[in-house]
Amino acid sequence: MMQIFRYLFSGVLFFSFIFPFNDVKAQKDAGLWANVSLNHQVTRRISVSLSEQIRLNQNVSQVDQVFTDAGITYQWSKSFRTGISYRLSFRNEIEFYETRHRFYVDLSYRLRKRPVSMTIRQRFQQQYSGLNTSENGDIPEWYSRTKLAVKYDLSKKYTPYVSVEAFYLIDNDDEDNQTFDQMRYEAGFDYDFNRRHSLNLFYMVQTKLLGKESTKFISGIGYTYSF
Repeated sequence: MMQIFRYLFSGVLFFSFIFPFNDVKAQKDAGLWANVSLNHQVTRRISVSLSEQIRLNQNVSQVDQVFTDAGITYQWSKSFRTGISYRLSFRNEIEFYETRHRFYVDLSYRLRKRPVSMTIRQRFQQQYSGLNTSENGDIPEWYSRTKLAVKYDLSKKYTPYVSVEAFYLIDNDDEDNQTFDQMRYEAGFDYDFNRRHSLNLFYMVQTKLLGKESTKFISGIGYTYSF
């Protein structure tokens, strides 16, 4: 177990060195996402997951968000699967942490021809923000999120990938809806120590298409335990 934590720490240092938080003039904000996940294979087709994540922003100087995510996935075939999840998050609003409730459904289809695989994931999500602190807290925000990921299997343990994700705002309590408002571009790799322990490292550029919010440059690290 100590060896795993050494790998995690080394990964953070690696990404901090390759993509320094304060030396890139173009970036306006840099973040770090870190999560720990548990996956359990209930049956041959059904699996459940639980993850905890913390997200830092303002050049990794403050906590932006903390959340717990739980879900269940059904594998219809080798290529197609569906999942239903719930997320409880706490978002830093400077003076307080806003509670958010998110429900989402994922539809994923994978095309594979060794050593390359391509996965298309369509997500539909509903989120409530500030149920007890905002007069519009009972009005949900709806998103459709389309993600395309390409992986290349170099070996049984090491798998690099690239992905792009588009956010389409379906409806909210503002007038700016029914439009694409955010993009994410990501590159990283997964490393499987064995069947139970795996590591994910990535670098992401998150761009807002509406408003004046700055582009975010995000380093990420995640550990997953499967049983």
